Amino acid sequence: MSDKRQLAQEFFDAIDQKGIAGIAPFLADDFVWWAAGMGEIQAEVLKFGEMLDPHIDGKMEMKVHSILVEGNKCAVEAESFAKLKNGNTYNNHYHFRISFEGDKIKEVKEYNDTKHADEALKGILT
Repeated sequence: MSDKRQLAQEFFDAIDQKGIAGIAPFLADDFVWWAAGMGEIQAEVLKFGEMLDPHIDGKMEMKVHSILVEGNKCAVEAESFAKLKNGNTYNNHYHFRISFEGDKIKEVKEYNDTKHADEALKGILT
């Protein structure tokens, strides 16, 4: 079984390098993704990149600040940064709780600055 810290880092590296589409190989077939203010979004999470990418000037960066591991769970503090074509900057801060089943991600709980996301992405995702 792989090191959960390494798997979590690779997951966020995939987002940084390939965008949201890069996470698909890491997810279990029956994964659940819960996000603050939105609830379960597993049906939409992979489409998020398709909706957002055309509005980004360049690419979105994802930086991991810390990873704590206990058993099959990781707590990850991360930050995204992107210049948007509408002139806004998307610079959100996150806490993710990731649960693994073997080497696949079974569940993600995402907490972020929903006010910032709403203000920066207004008119893009709504």
